[in-house]
Amino acid sequence: MYSNRVPLEKVSIKKELPKDLLPLSTIKVTWSSNRTRTIYKPESLYAYLTRFGPIDAVYPKSVNSAYVVFSDLEAAKACIQCTDLGRPWDPLFAFWAEPRMYNSSFYYKYATAENLPIRVRM
Repeated sequence: MYSNRVPLEKVSIKKELPKDLLPLSTIKVTWSSNRTRTIYKPESLYAYLTRFGPIDAVYPKSVNSAYVVFSDLEAAKACIQCTDLGRPWDPLFAFWAEPRMYNSSFYYKYATAENLPIRVRM
């Protein structure tokens, strides 16, 4: 369905994750894994989450989760803050892959080092 819009080099089929090389703009996306629910594929996640900003890569982690590497931190933050990810009957949940990103002082320190616009509201 989305294969004609998704660059193949951006989506990984293998479940091998280069954890040491992931930038801080990486998020973990999870969803329910019931039989009656949708199982999101990396291609559909890429196509859906590009509305927040450019994506560098999508790595499947398990049947009901994947890592999404955004090109910039602001796009990842916008995805984390979105309350209505996915479909109403089949929501997606986004979390930071790096636990230190939940610490606002660490986020602001990283954002100022990268010369990103800082917003006060987390």
